[in-house]
Amino acid sequence: MTDMNQLRHVVRMAGVAACINAMGMAGAQTVPQRPDPNNRLYNAFRTQFKPSWNVAIRDPVKLVDIGPVTDSKRSNLVLLISGTTAGDTQRKLRILHWNGNSYDTDSESVSQSVGIDTLLLGKFHPGMNTTVVPASVPAPSVGDKSQKLQKPQKPRVTAPSRNLQVLTNSGIYSWADGSLQPLFARQLPDVKQSISLDNHLDLVVVGAGEGSLPYEFTQTEMKPAVREKLSGGGFARFGIGLQPFPGSDTVNLAPGIHYVQSMWSGRNKWLIGLVRGQAAPTVADPSATKGDRLIVYTPKFQGRDKSFWETRMDDMEESWRSEPLPGHVLDVRVGDPHNDGKLGILVLTSENDDKDRRLIFFAATSAG
Repeated sequence: MTDMNQLRHVVRMAGVAACINAMGMAGAQTVPQRPDPNNRLYNAFRTQFKPSWNVAIRDPVKLVDIGPVTDSKRSNLVLLISGTTAGDTQRKLRILHWNGNSYDTDSESVSQSVGIDTLLLGKFHPGMNTTVVPASVPAPSVGDKSQKLQKPQKPRVTAPSRNLQVLTNSGIYSWADGSLQPLFARQLPDVKQSISLDNHLDLVVVGAGEGSLPYEFTQTEMKPAVREKLSGGGFARFGIGLQPFPGSDTVNLAPGIHYVQSMWSGRNKWLIGLVRGQAAPTVADPSATKGDRLIVYTPKFQGRDKSFWETRMDDMEESWRSEPLPGHVLDVRVGDPHNDGKLGILVLTSENDDKDRRLIFFAATSAG
């Protein structure tokens, strides 16, 4: 299979993007079972989560993401804030950091939204190389033997920027010197996921279903990606939250469990799903609740050494299920938003008839 056809196959089979290459290729999927008590004793990848903190947000936040550490002191929380009305296309992009007691705003920029909203942090763009012309060296005076003749110095090109990059549907921004700087100022109206690969810039996936295609960025353009088959480290990340789109109802980990996010790094191998709450318990389903619930799948013992791309749902089992959440879930991300060494799941919810927002963090605990 050619590079391009392989990636097309990945994104098509998963319905949206490269959401688990092999899971899409598995064909008839087996619904993951609840943890086997015997498996629990031997499987270090089983992970539990516990509520750690939550905070109310006044602004109508639509998407949220957690940035990697940009210096030796802190990581960043990034919010995509929608307009005041449903028809308002203005968006605010706000970067914050945790000061130990609350979140402080570092920067904010305004843009216009085109198409479905996207928020993804990563390394998508190689950065704009800068040509540096070395300072000229004066030629030695006639008869001066103390200086050797200097060869003309060629201009050199600096390394591309390694700053945190923020991708929205209005382009790519670089976080540098305490502010957001446009890096790729072009509309990206249909990006739904990113694909993280070892030793390579992140890819993005455009479209859905049969029309899904992976793209990569050069310094000047966004072009179809040409890659060898997906292998080794890496995983796919959703960047659109729970926004509906054509075909979104088919992006499920199991019947009734919507696939919302991934993490596949070291021992933290999680597939995160969401079960929407119902209006109220019924005779047919007395266990139904009003709140949405998160479900996390981790590899079974026999699947512990497989890469993200090799894993099938038969290799996974349910590891943890949350209590019903207040309100309606808008977005789910993974990271360390307080930069205190506690990796976990950050959930953005909408409450009080979509008037209020809340961030809820579930910290990962040891397997058991």
